[in-house]
Amino acid sequence: MNCDQLKTHLYDYSEQNLSEEQRAAVDRHAAECPDCAEVMKTAAELTCQELADFLHEYVDDALPAERKAVFERHLNMCPPCVDFLENYKRTIKLTEDACGPCDDDAPEVPPALVQAILAARKRST
Repeated sequence: MNCDQLKTHLYDYSEQNLSEEQRAAVDRHAAECPDCAEVMKTAAELTCQELADFLHEYVDDALPAERKAVFERHLNMCPPCVDFLENYKRTIKLTEDACGPCDDDAPEVPPALVQAILAARKRST
């Protein structure tokens, strides 16, 4: 295994989608290559799922500086997450183009209405 192959397998490694043989090859290479060992350390800081869980705060620039730095290190080594982020941003733009910007001052839905909707959904299933 070389550095490029390790980076290609990194997403599947972190998601545990590699065979035992492939995982062992990644581990061996990382043990011998300081640069790839650093990449593996960065990958362990934040999983792809964790990135997705906090993507809204990242896009809104609402993360503390340290957490934002972890996100950006992950994005620098994870092409699937970069694609996910770009699609997320594109979805926001398309929604705003179609519906206008999000109105954070929208009126709150009355709790009684929410309960009535939930009750109706239970009856219909």
